[in-house]
Amino acid sequence: MVCFSHVKDALDLQKRMDKIAEGAALMTETTFDRTLVDGLSEIVTNRNIEDVLYSNFLELGVPEFIEEELEFASNLAKTYG
Repeated sequence: MVCFSHVKDALDLQKRMDKIAEGAALMTETTFDRTLVDGLSEIVTNRNIEDVLYSNFLELGVPEFIEEELEFASNLAKTYG
Protein backbone atom coordinates (compact mmCIF):
# COMPACT_ATOMS: atom_id res chain seq x y z
CA MET A 1 0.00 0.00 0.00
CA VAL A 2 1.32 3.42 -0.90
CA CYS A 3 0.21 6.86 0.24
CA PHE A 4 0.68 10.14 -1.52
CA SER A 5 -0.95 13.56 -1.63
CA HIS A 6 -2.27 13.14 -5.17
CA VAL A 7 -3.76 10.09 -6.87
CA LYS A 8 -1.53 10.31 -9.95
CA ASP A 9 1.61 10.34 -7.78
CA ALA A 10 0.33 7.40 -5.74
CA LEU A 11 -0.32 5.40 -8.92
CA ASP A 12 3.18 6.19 -10.23
CA LEU A 13 4.69 5.12 -6.92
CA GLN A 14 2.62 1.91 -6.92
CA LYS A 15 3.94 1.02 -10.39
CA ARG A 16 7.48 1.54 -9.13
CA MET A 17 6.85 -0.62 -6.07
CA ASP A 18 5.42 -3.36 -8.31
CA LYS A 19 8.59 -3.30 -10.41
CA ILE A 20 10.72 -3.56 -7.26
CA ALA A 21 8.70 -6.54 -6.06
CA GLU A 22 8.90 -8.18 -9.48
CA GLY A 23 12.68 -7.70 -9.54
CA ALA A 24 13.06 -9.15 -6.05
CA ALA A 25 10.93 -12.14 -7.03
CA LEU A 26 13.04 -12.73 -10.15
CA MET A 27 16.28 -12.54 -8.15
CA THR A 28 15.05 -15.05 -5.57
CA GLU A 29 13.16 -17.25 -8.04
CA THR A 30 9.94 -16.72 -6.10
CA THR A 31 6.63 -15.03 -6.82
CA PHE A 32 4.63 -12.26 -5.23
CA ASP A 33 0.98 -11.33 -5.03
CA ARG A 34 -0.35 -7.80 -4.92
CA THR A 35 -3.60 -7.14 -3.07
CA LEU A 36 -5.45 -3.85 -3.19
CA VAL A 37 -6.36 -3.06 0.40
CA ASP A 38 -8.05 0.29 -0.04
CA GLY A 39 -8.32 3.18 -2.42
CA LEU A 40 -9.02 6.83 -1.92
CA SER A 41 -9.03 9.85 -4.13
CA GLU A 42 -7.43 13.10 -3.22
CA ILE A 43 -9.32 15.64 -1.18
CA VAL A 44 -9.84 19.11 -2.52
CA THR A 45 -10.64 21.44 0.35
CA ASN A 46 -12.96 24.40 0.08
CA ARG A 47 -12.56 26.58 3.16
CA ASN A 48 -15.45 28.89 2.26
CA ILE A 49 -17.94 26.04 2.10
CA GLU A 50 -16.46 24.54 5.27
CA ASP A 51 -17.01 27.82 7.12
CA VAL A 52 -20.63 28.12 5.92
CA LEU A 53 -21.41 24.49 6.78
CA TYR A 54 -19.82 24.81 10.20
CA SER A 55 -21.69 28.00 11.08
CA ASN A 56 -24.96 26.34 9.97
CA PHE A 57 -24.12 23.31 12.08
CA LEU A 58 -23.57 25.54 15.11
CA GLU A 59 -26.86 27.33 14.51
CA LEU A 60 -28.98 24.23 13.82
CA GLY A 61 -27.31 21.76 16.14
CA VAL A 62 -26.92 18.02 15.81
CA PRO A 63 -29.58 16.33 13.67
CA GLU A 64 -31.96 13.91 15.35
CA PHE A 65 -32.76 10.76 13.40
CA ILE A 66 -35.85 8.60 13.71
CA GLU A 67 -35.58 4.85 14.21
CA GLU A 68 -36.40 4.15 10.55
CA GLU A 69 -33.47 6.32 9.40
CA LEU A 70 -31.08 4.67 11.86
CA GLU A 71 -32.15 1.22 10.70
CA PHE A 72 -31.71 2.23 7.05
CA ALA A 73 -28.21 3.56 7.78
CA SER A 74 -27.32 0.38 9.68
CA ASN A 75 -28.49 -1.84 6.82
CA LEU A 76 -26.62 0.28 4.30
CA ALA A 77 -23.41 0.10 6.36
CA LYS A 78 -23.63 -3.71 6.33
CA THR A 79 -23.32 -3.71 2.53
CA TYR A 80 -19.81 -2.24 2.69
CA GLY A 81 -16.89 -4.67 2.89
